[in-house]
Amino acid sequence: MKIYYLYHQTRQVAPAALNPAALEAEAIARGLAGYKIEAQDAIRLQGIGICPAKPAGEFKDGDFMKWNGGSTSQVIERVKETAAFIDFKICCVGYNGDLEFGTRRIKRDRLVAIGSVLTK
Repeated sequence: MKIYYLYHQTRQVAPAALNPAALEAEAIARGLAGYKIEAQDAIRLQGIGICPAKPAGEFKDGDFMKWNGGSTSQVIERVKETAAFIDFKICCVGYNGDLEFGTRRIKRDRLVAIGSVLTK
């Protein structure tokens, strides 16, 4: 699944959409010259909806991952890497509100939603 953004002079001028034709029609209706439409990978999370995503192999230390239900985790470091998988040391907020640390193995090409801050 892809999500599309409409840009004009380096700023986003319309909400994200699943249909690039709708964004193109909006750009023409607004009379925007020199607009561009960019695509980004997206996934649907339970309880959240459609979210921007990227392959797990592109996550770096300090990046946030978003999961079903809206919880997020922060990548602390890459512990182990193979040709197909990456083991991440992550930090997340536990059910009691304390920070919890753990390891998560994710296939390198799996799409993971992009988070912004730590949440339960």
